[in-house]
Amino acid sequence: MNPLSSELYRRCYKNGTCRLECFGSEMLVAYCMFQLECCLKGNPEP
Repeated sequence: MNPLSSELYRRCYKNGTCRLECFGSEMLVAYCMFQLECCLKGNPEP
């Protein structure tokens, strides 16, 4: 089993989701393992 797949889409900081890269409509709030980004839906801060 790939350890990356178990980390991908895992819940993280403030109910965010671990992804390879955040979508434009999401903001990066933290980092997960393997340099994954913890993304939270909402408007990115300016």
